[in-house]
Amino acid sequence: MNPDYERALKCAQGYRRLGLVPLPSRMDEKRPTFLEYAKYRTETVPEAVYTTEGWQTTNIQLLTGACVPGPLRVLAVDLDGDEARDIFRQMCKSHDLRSRKFWIVSSPSGGRHIYFAIPKAVEQ
Repeated sequence: MNPDYERALKCAQGYRRLGLVPLPSRMDEKRPTFLEYAKYRTETVPEAVYTTEGWQTTNIQLLTGACVPGPLRVLAVDLDGDEARDIFRQMCKSHDLRSRKFWIVSSPSGGRHIYFAIPKAVEQ
């Protein structure tokens, strides 16, 4: 197996252990490698996807939103550019969210993706 694919697969397996729903993502456009990914908002992703034979990409996408079937549901905010980051900081300050923990990921284009856990009380 390609070492880069293997690293991505190990990350995807780790995300699953956390309760997230990772999907293999195409390397040429922003979408999962399989077309029927929308059904995994209500169905479990087959284990075969998370094997060395089934995982053939270096990219990972996470299903997000209240309807995701995994035990850890997340909301993602995409902040592209300084203005978006400044507005987000102001919103956090005005709502006293400064002390909360976010999962922050830098995108290749220089943006930021901010992930929040969705409380269990929020229904699908």
